[in-house]
Amino acid sequence: MKVRPSLIIVVGDSALGSRFLSNYKRKISGYSWNRIDIKDSSTEDMKIECQESSLFGLKKVTLIRGFKNNKQFRDLISDISDLTSDFSRVIFWDDSEVVKINSKLKANNTWESFFNKMKEKEDFLLVNNGSDFSYKEKKEAIKYVLESFCKLGKKIDQDAASIFIEIVGLKRSLILSEVEKLSISSPAQIDREFILNNSFPSSSVSLTYNLSNSLDKSYSSSISYLEELISHGNDMFYISQIILSKAKWYMVIADLYSSGLDWNNVRLKILEMGKFPSSIWNNDQIKAEEKKALSIKLNNPENLEQFMTRVMGFRYLSLDIDYKAKVGTSIKKGDCIPMPFLADMMIKNVRDNLLRKYFEKYGKEDFKDVLLEDSVRRYIFCCKKSRDIRFAESNRRNLLYQMVSSWFSIGF
Repeated sequence: MKVRPSLIIVVGDSALGSRFLSNYKRKISGYSWNRIDIKDSSTEDMKIECQESSLFGLKKVTLIRGFKNNKQFRDLISDISDLTSDFSRVIFWDDSEVVKINSKLKANNTWESFFNKMKEKEDFLLVNNGSDFSYKEKKEAIKYVLESFCKLGKKIDQDAASIFIEIVGLKRSLILSEVEKLSISSPAQIDREFILNNSFPSSSVSLTYNLSNSLDKSYSSSISYLEELISHGNDMFYISQIILSKAKWYMVIADLYSSGLDWNNVRLKILEMGKFPSSIWNNDQIKAEEKKALSIKLNNPENLEQFMTRVMGFRYLSLDIDYKAKVGTSIKKGDCIPMPFLADMMIKNVRDNLLRKYFEKYGKEDFKDVLLEDSVRRYIFCCKKSRDIRFAESNRRNLLYQMVSSWFSIGF
């Protein structure tokens, strides 16, 4: 007698698929497991392996890894479904994500029709883990974050969920993993501040955010965090480079704003800077989502070659002959703001904090010019101090203190 499910198909995100299999194995711990790779087995061999074995009444699960996108493979699944039972269960796992799943958890018409036909069998289970969200599917990704936290008894507001996506990214399995990790220590209501302080894809981004955040607050909080970084073994020159990068971006913001741009256009400009290729990112005739799609295409060596020769006008022989083996690592991108919320944070401090102080001190006529002059002097000062820290044999901590002090001097 067959019981549900004796045949399981696992598609979508492979990391979530692996997690499902681990949980399922624990759930039916009394079964023996046999693994088959479709690249190494014939159709007949797989059918024989999936037939019920009555030897000593042992129960088994046959895991078939790999998918083929053709009618013959779908017919194989249908044939094997007739061979399964509670004693001999079969799992087909699309570990290479051959079946493409959209944000609405739908496959293409052919596979969707096949899955719907299989669902008519009472002993069949489809495990659809979805796929990564695309840049255009950010709204769907945010909804997924909201629902994932809700399933764990947590609530997160829309703004915090949006920041979460900017930090963690659009890969479905990473989103779920981070949601589960944060839910362990999060309050019942999760806000923007909790996300900013607890979810980061790398320690370098976390360090940049926290140090930048402290410089926007007070001298005492900055020095306190500085000492914490040093006590944990962070190199002082590396710390100085983060402060210098912040000084550079504040100078750029001041320059753009003093030139007459409104804050929204200042934001758009600084988010484009430092990204490869600049001829795409700095083209005002191309929409933001199209810029990202075009730049991603250049990760392909052949597309990059065509771009460099046909668009940029480089001779083929002038290109690095080994660039095809290095692409993705040999292209050194400029310093850029990795996440939009970091740009928002810097602009907010310049607009709501620094400008107010300059206006109060210098009046309506001069505050923009003084803001720019001040930011240029601060950047040059930080450049010199960072250089000194790199070559200094002693007194490096005091030089860092001087860099921090420059952030709290009006008319520097």
